[in-house]
Amino acid sequence: MENAELIDALYLDAPLDGDFMPVKDMNEEFILRRNFIEFHIHVKGRGDFKGKGHLVLTTKRLVLVNRENPVWRSWSLPLLHTFNEQFEEGMGGRFFINAHCRNDGGLLPHPAHFKVWFNQGGALRFQHIYKRVLIRAKERVEFGLIMGEFRSPVFIEECNRFGPCPEETVYFMDGQVAVVETVPVQRPVEVVVQQPVIAPVAVAAAVAATECVMMRDCLLDAEMNPVKEIDEEFVMRRNNVEFHIHIRGMGELKAHGHAVLTTKRLVLVNRDPSIFKSFQFPYIHTFKEHFKPGMRGRFHCEAKCKPLRSAFNHPADIKIWCGEVGSVVFQNFYKRLLIRAKEQLDAAAIMMELRGAQFQAELARAGPIGGETIVYVQADGNAVVATAMPAQKPAFRQVAN
Repeated sequence: MENAELIDALYLDAPLDGDFMPVKDMNEEFILRRNFIEFHIHVKGRGDFKGKGHLVLTTKRLVLVNRENPVWRSWSLPLLHTFNEQFEEGMGGRFFINAHCRNDGGLLPHPAHFKVWFNQGGALRFQHIYKRVLIRAKERVEFGLIMGEFRSPVFIEECNRFGPCPEETVYFMDGQVAVVETVPVQRPVEVVVQQPVIAPVAVAAAVAATECVMMRDCLLDAEMNPVKEIDEEFVMRRNNVEFHIHIRGMGELKAHGHAVLTTKRLVLVNRDPSIFKSFQFPYIHTFKEHFKPGMRGRFHCEAKCKPLRSAFNHPADIKIWCGEVGSVVFQNFYKRLLIRAKEQLDAAAIMMELRGAQFQAELARAGPIGGETIVYVQADGNAVVATAMPAQKPAFRQVAN
């Protein structure tokens, strides 16, 4: 079996080089190596495989390297075939990955169930990187764009929120050589957070080249707002919302955070520690929208989103809960944006209508905006925040003023 075929298949004893690193494919890059881990793999008909060593995360696969048992050396788990991924805290406070991998194209009789334990810190930073690679690999994004995203200032800032780089983790960049610490049998590499990064223009170009589709973990900036696409403007941000997303085959995703309405999409941002950070739903693919009062005075929005040209096979069921104050304002904005986006109006025409006297009169009749809502308008590049809230963009002023 050729090396390219091995990389795309569940495989026992994938080839390693002299430094115990997997042999790369032409269209593959190393992302990180994590030392001092334990892992357990079970394959029906083949039994259990337990080991200690290190893992290597690439743009295509997760490779577990065993430094204990001479009978077998490694497992290669392609990200494209991984499913039911969970990140959990076990006994003694140790975090571990719990996931499965299909045997599509491999030589094994059944899927693998694998667990990976982290013995010394840095698990949340690894989780953030791992879940992003999983998503991009399943979207079949090519490795150059993945590495460009990971070297961007936005993503590095996200990683830095999880604390200092743990000594057990080595990050790879551009094939250059610098060592995080002296660890036996480590390939000399650069640390991501200490290196120059690509210009923000490259990130904007990658965003512009991506069609607006239903997507998990879309790009966020340092204020936890989505990175804008070309011909897109922010309209409003509603803080302190709860949301529930259900996609057949993926299960339930429940979270607390904020919602951002732009001229093209609804973005739900998760502020809780979880395996996902955000979900975007383009208006043009949204249908069956309902807005109604719920229990204890909370209003909620219900909708569905088609998975057209996305990485998903089934529509998403969306529910959003928010407080009563300002909920009618949110409803007015959301309904108007849905209509105008489906009419395929551009961002400038939509923003002109939202700033117009007629729409602002409708907002005035809808009642107070509420302290949890910030309304944006792109007016000659200046910025004023409607309410003093943490982690808000200071570059906009309130529409209703």
